[in-house]
Amino acid sequence: MSVAFDFTDKVVLITGGATGIGRATAVEFAKAGAKVVVGDVDDRATETVQIITDAGGNATFVRTDVTDDDAVKNLVDTTVAQHATIDIAFNNAGVLPPTAPLHEQTVQDWHRTMSVDATGVFLAMRHQIPVMLEAGTGSIVNTASVAGVTADPGMTPYVAAKHAVVGVSKGAALDYADKGIRINVLRRA
Repeated sequence: MSVAFDFTDKVVLITGGATGIGRATAVEFAKAGAKVVVGDVDDRATETVQIITDAGGNATFVRTDVTDDDAVKNLVDTTVAQHATIDIAFNNAGVLPPTAPLHEQTVQDWHRTMSVDATGVFLAMRHQIPVMLEAGTGSIVNTASVAGVTADPGMTPYVAAKHAVVGVSKGAALDYADKGIRINVLRRA
């Protein structure tokens, strides 16, 4: 199989890499030659790393709660200690609350969704950007979902969080575009 993109020796940090889009992205970056660091609270991220290393790739797992500023700082610091920089960050960690109309959503569901899906992106970028500023370059991709631009019934906390991801990404993109850092969102159409 030919590789469409060459990321040889690029350092890629991925949050939410234990399953789904995060795992698939980690595996594909590794196939393209990247050094991958996966941060997640889910220990299945060790399986992601095993898939990569079994195929001859370079990957590390750092247990990370993206709602904890110190844990996110540790993820970034560990990545830099191992690889000297971060070329690409994919902030993908996310949760879905139970589906219910707003008046049936709990405050805990609201806070958990906002903390993981929105604050997690803010904290990740807060620590990733200084590393990229020092390097003079970098790329950050934040998972926003189609819920970042539209809404579905019963999903108010998720919709609010993903709209926040779009907003923080747009604001940060304007702050750092002239400093060599690209910030984008990923969502399906």
